[in-house]
Parts: sequence; C-alpha cells; structure tokens
Amino acid sequence: MKKYAILIIPLVLAFASSYIQGVAEGAYDTFANGTSFFQSSIQEGNQLEPATQFAVIIVNDSLRYKDSLELKTLNTLREDGADFLSHVGQPSYSLPGYVTIPTGAFPEITGVTSNYYEGAPIDNIFRAAKDAGLTTAIVSGSDSWKKLFGDYVDVCYSYSPDRKELDLIKETNLNIKEKSIEVIETCKPHLFLIHFSGTDEASHKYGGNSSEYKEVAVQQDTFIAEILEHYNLDETVVFITSDHGHIDKGGHGGWEEETLTVPLVMYGAPINPGIGEAVNTDIAPTVAAVLGIRIPTHSQGRILLNGLDVADRIKASWMLQLAEQRRIFSGFYLGVLGAEIMIDVNYTDAVDFFNEEDYQESLESSEKSINTSAHLMEEAKKEKITGERLRRVPFFLAIVGLPLVIGFFAIRRKWITKRMVYIAAICGISYIFLFNIIFFVTGNTYSLSTINDDPDIGPFFNMMALLGVLLPLIIMAFAGGYLRKEKKFEIVMYCWIASAVISYIMVVQLGFHYLLQDNGISWYMPNMLLGFKYYVDAMQFVPLGYTSLLHPFVGLISAIVVVKLRK
Repeated sequence: MKKYAILIIPLVLAFASSYIQGVAEGAYDTFANGTSFFQSSIQEGNQLEPATQFAVIIVNDSLRYKDSLELKTLNTLREDGADFLSHVGQPSYSLPGYVTIPTGAFPEITGVTSNYYEGAPIDNIFRAAKDAGLTTAIVSGSDSWKKLFGDYVDVCYSYSPDRKELDLIKETNLNIKEKSIEVIETCKPHLFLIHFSGTDEASHKYGGNSSEYKEVAVQQDTFIAEILEHYNLDETVVFITSDHGHIDKGGHGGWEEETLTVPLVMYGAPINPGIGEAVNTDIAPTVAAVLGIRIPTHSQGRILLNGLDVADRIKASWMLQLAEQRRIFSGFYLGVLGAEIMIDVNYTDAVDFFNEEDYQESLESSEKSINTSAHLMEEAKKEKITGERLRRVPFFLAIVGLPLVIGFFAIRRKWITKRMVYIAAICGISYIFLFNIIFFVTGNTYSLSTINDDPDIGPFFNMMALLGVLLPLIIMAFAGGYLRKEKKFEIVMYCWIASAVISYIMVVQLGFHYLLQDNGISWYMPNMLLGFKYYVDAMQFVPLGYTSLLHPFVGLISAIVVVKLRK
C-alpha cells in the first residue's frame, strides 16, 4: 500500500500551483500599482539663486543615445552646449521616467514602477515653480503628463496618436510643435516641458531600429530647432533628453544598455560647453538651480555644475542647498528604515566656509556632505536587505530541503527506485533545456523589454503557461515510450515522480528569487532581470501543477502506442 502514496504527488502539485498563483498575482500587483515607503511629505528647502529666466525641458520619448548622435539639431547644440550620456533607472518604462525627470527621484522612492499610475506622488519642479510664483506649462504626446502633474501646471495640452500609422504619428508631432510655439508666444512660461511621443510610438509599431523610427526622430529634431527660434537663448536654458530607450525589435522596460542610456543636452545661458555622464535624476535639481526654485524634497540627483558657467559663489550656494536637501531626505530615509541617523559635520563646515566667503572650500564640504548622505542611505539599505534575506532563509531551506528529505526517505524505504529518480532528473533537465531553447529562439530575453507593448502582456504570459502545459506532456510521452516494458503502475510512478522533479526544479528557482528579493516589490527596487524570470517561472509552474494529473495517462498512452507500432 505504501507505494500508492505516490498518488499524493498530483494533489501536492495542484496545491502548490494554487499557492504560487496567489503569490505571483500579489507580486504583480505590487509592480503594476506601485509601492513606496518614502512618499510622505518632508521639510522643504529654500529657493536657490537663479541663473536664468526660463527653462525648457524637451523629452524625445524613447530616443536612444546612439541614435541622437545622428541628429543635426542636437549635434549643433552639442557644439556649444553641455553634452551628457544620461543613465535612466529601472524599470525603463515611460511613466517611471516621466516622474523621475521632474522629481529627481528613482522609482523605488516615487513608487511609480509601471505605466498604470496617476498623480505625482512626491514633490516636483512644477510644484516648486508654482510655489515660487513662476508660470508653468506642458505640451505632450501623452495624457499621462497631465494626470501626473496637471495640478501644478498653468497650461497643459496633450495629444496621443495611440500607436497609429506613421502619417498620424508625424501629424501628432506637428500638433505638439505648433501648440508649443503658440504657448511660448501667448504666455511664455518660465518652466515649460515639451514631450514628443512620436519616437516611442514608431519604436513600438515598427521597431527601435526601424527606418520609420529614425524618420520620426529627424522630424522631432527639426521641430526642436523651430521651437528654439522663439526663445532668447541668452535668458533660457534648454534641456533635451529622453525618458528611456528601446531595443531594436521594439520594447523597453528592461536592463539593456540601449533602453537605459539616453541623451541629455543642455544649451543656452549660462551653459559651460563640454561632455560627461549624468543620471536622469540630475535634471530636476539642475532645473531648480538655474530657475532659482527649491530642489524637490525627495530628489536623489546632483546639480550638473560642470555644465553650468556661473560664479563660484552661486555654485557654492547651490551645493549648500543641495547638501541641506540631501541631509533632510537622508534623515527621512534612514528613519523609515529604522537606521541610526548620524550627525554630518561636513554640512556644518560647508555653512561656515560659505559665511567666510571661502566658496571653493564650501563647495567641497557640501560635496562631502552629499556623498556622506548617499553612503549612509546605501549602507542602511544593504543592512536592511541582508536582514530580510536572513529571515527568509528558514522558509527557503524548508521548501528546498523538505522534498529532498522525502525523496531520500522514499528511496531508503524502497518506495521508489534510484532508476526512477534518474529518469525523473533527465526529464527535469530536458524540460529546462527545451523551455529555454524555445524561449530564446523565439527572440525573448529575461527582460521586461521582451514584451513590446501593453496589449502583448497577456499573450506573452499565456504562451509561457502553454509551454508549462505542453512541454511536460511531450516529455511524458517520450518517457512513456521509453518505459513501455514496465508495468502500467510503474509507468504511472515514473511519470508522477518526473512531474515532481520538474516542479521541484521550478520551485528551487522561485525559492532563490524569494530568498534574494522576496515576492514582488516591497520597499526597494529589486533586480528586474531576476524579477522578470520569477514571473516567467511562475507562469510555467501554475499550469504544470494543475495538469500533472494528466502526465501518467499521457505516458501510458504513449507506451501502448509504441508497443503496438513495434509489433
């Protein structure tokens, strides 16, 4: 009778599938809806000393850095402007990028991790400009800008081609250009964000390396030149950038270099020509500096001083305010994590040096203070992550170790044979091999970028689930044919043990993800490559467990068919 205990395997696998399905759905909700422990309001800083009257941010949605090097207007501006290779955060989706540019904060702070968020959750340059009595405007190719920042903007227009044909994409860009010029001529906002959506629309529809995408990029580049003709660039600073890039076949959100590197060109007065590297979190504090508004409270970026030609006193005053903002933010951050808040003497030194008019020493002390704040936050983050991982170790060991103990016990008691385990292991390895061959040959990678657009999410994960059903059935069919000389119940045992081993391999992979970074997004942004693989693994496992009851029947039918064919 003991050997009939094997019948419990499909029940256990079905239960495991149900459990993992619930966990995966909850994890996806944390990603889609966003979560952050850091959205609370914190103390605002003082306004900075302005260096110009107007700031214009032009966002070429999805424009890749390497493609920007082929654009005439951008290259002309680069000659006398500051040219940065800018790095964006993950996930490299549009809304996370839209929010990072005006807030100076990464998605783990803003809580905006997908394209399904409405309303700016934290302080931003539009709000700061409005508080300072400056006029603001947005003209964009996406309704999302209005949803995110409309409460803080005096004038806001949006157009959306919604993935239509090339002519309509270009027509939308034309509308954006003409409306932008109209806004400049009628109200000339102090802070103006112009968002061209065409490059993103073309990349999704035709590919990130397509001729259509490049044609739209050239059109936007020409329109930028026309827009700038309506500004006096002796009193204006222009920031030209992108929210993210695109992979060649179309798609973004992942970790690829082409999705994470974008242009950032600064032009106008007072710009110091040169080249360098930046992060998209640097835009908000730099805009705040040149306009003379406060730095957004949750900003994690730096003021791009090497691209600005201002007096040492102004630089020192800006850096002092940035150090103060970072000191307040780091104290808030450390408090949320329950970490010790340290007293930073560098900030006090920076204040003293500034009051003594030793601006170079003040600037250097402010830089040290900012670095100290960053270091304290990073160390506290690492310590908390390590502590959480240690607390997850017992459960991880249980889900990984318990099946091994049960298997070892079953072999010792001779409920199953070593041959059964060997064949099951071959089946498990075959499943992993076949799945990954199909996964990569069909052009996929373990990256959010592999899903080109929102409507593709369902079909992609349905395909993963289908493979989780079909591949085990195919493997069981081969196993049944190979085991055709065995007794029928022995074939049943072989197949269910193989099901258990395949499932165990999947559980180990899911377990490692749980150990390293929990399920879903909690308070920090996890490794997105591992996170995407977690969803792919979960989508395979769920139907695999539910359909495991069919595995021995497929094996038996295959054995019978092979026997008949060989007669």
